[in-house]
Amino acid sequence: LLTIIYAILLFGIGSLVIKALVKGMDKFLHFRKVDALIVSFSESVVRVALFIILGLTALSQMGIDITPLLTVLGTAGLAVGFALRDSLSNLAGGILILIYRPFRIGDTIECNGLTGSVKEITLLYTYLNSPDNKRIILSNGHLSSGNLINYSYEKTRRIDLTFAVAMDASIEQVKALLLQVATAHTGVLSDQEISVQYVRHHLNGLEFAVRVWVLTENYWTV
Repeated sequence: LLTIIYAILLFGIGSLVIKALVKGMDKFLHFRKVDALIVSFSESVVRVALFIILGLTALSQMGIDITPLLTVLGTAGLAVGFALRDSLSNLAGGILILIYRPFRIGDTIECNGLTGSVKEITLLYTYLNSPDNKRIILSNGHLSSGNLINYSYEKTRRIDLTFAVAMDASIEQVKALLLQVATAHTGVLSDQEISVQYVRHHLNGLEFAVRVWVLTENYWTV
């Protein structure tokens, strides 16, 4: 009877300690401005793990042999881990994305040839909207381990445009007109270089390249 009472007291006090630890962990993570998804996930994992340890300790104090139970839990853990290896990879990728922030909501990114604006980031998947408003679902495992382009990371971007004109057009006149239009555009940054170059001639005419710098949010407008 004393052993049972001791085990109950141990579990009760341990529960209070776990709640205090989780609460302290919550305050610390919020103080460090960790993403809310990671905070919630981390708290759940820590709480479940500590309660399992506490429960096994209480059973051991009651004289119950927990070795078979540990063996079953270990085997079950291996089986579940093997069955969910892809999901666990996505989960790990989601945690890395939420910690290191290679992109944020609203950024335009490209991965595996797919481009879109980030609409939602979860622990397993990241959701994008393509320029023609199709929903793209990317697994976080691929996003965290693959090549990623973030078009919105920098404040400014360069626009490269190509123009073709008739073969008999005046090269200097075309360059002057393109430079005039680019310079007059309100979205073009005047403190950055504006480049207008004659590139080549081909069967369809003369080809010119125009390069200007703009604020990232004005990229598509310009």
